Amino acid sequence: EAPDDGGSKITGYYLERKTPGFQWNRITQIATQRKEYKAKGLIEGVSYQFRLFAQNAAGISEAGEPTEAIIARDPVPDPLKLRMTDVSKSTCTLAWDEPDVELGRKVAGYIVEKRESDVEESKWVKANYENLID
Repeated sequence: EAPDDGGSKITGYYLERKTPGFQWNRITQIATQRKEYKAKGLIEGVSYQFRLFAQNAAGISEAGEPTEAIIARDPVPDPLKLRMTDVSKSTCTLAWDEPDVELGRKVAGYIVEKRESDVEESKWVKANYENLID
């Protein structure tokens, strides 16, 4: 929340980010009016936190609560429409649709897991020991 000035509207926001052991660094040098910002220049595998400041006619607010720490990595989309196409007493055939991926990337492979459905506390275990590739 921006400083109290008797009702002045928020005119913009500033964002900062930090990695563990380092100080906060401002990543928006000019106040932005947008309520969404794509932070660029992150390094894969590094943990980041972000925090926000509001600005109005009275000045810039104190920092809001920081986000939880996140580790930068490419998101892995879920396979779509998993289904059993054939079942016998000792096998089943599974099929799924490849997920949508950005920038022409392809999924490198799939890992299938299984568990006993009639045992409440059963754990998921790998059903294959190498990546399945189309």
